[in-house]
Amino acid sequence: MECKKYSDWLVVSDIDGTLNNKFRQLPKRNFEAIKHFVLKCNGHFTLASGRNVESMRKHYNRLPIKGTPAVVLNGAGVYDYSQEKMLHFTPINQKAVDLVFEIYKRFPALEIEILTDKVIFAESKTGNIDIPKVIADEKCEIVTDTGNIKITIEQGNKNS
Repeated sequence: MECKKYSDWLVVSDIDGTLNNKFRQLPKRNFEAIKHFVLKCNGHFTLASGRNVESMRKHYNRLPIKGTPAVVLNGAGVYDYSQEKMLHFTPINQKAVDLVFEIYKRFPALEIEILTDKVIFAESKTGNIDIPKVIADEKCEIVTDTGNIKITIEQGNKNS
């Protein structure tokens, strides 16, 4: 099959329900189309997802797209798997955290999920989540105690 050169094109796809089918599997024809576009037509392809770095890794690694960074955490981060490095990260600001918890206080049946670049924290139905002030360079630690989940976010050293 002949193709025009797409070296200046970048095609980005979501994973769940877009690239993958309803069974969360990558159809062979999608894989073959990406392979053709990247290897034969010199195009660039990557993934964009709400997933964090670790959750997206297997989906990224099964495609012939090494060297093209992926969009993670619903656009909050851009991660380069070939360098194992977050190229860009924009954390949630304190105003947004306050809004989430105001909503959670009014609707306690809501489930809350907190994503960092490597870990997903989810609120348990039997417990509460307590998040102190959010800081751009955070260090997250999870402590579980009788079904309650507590997440501590500590300030990192931005100069190190």
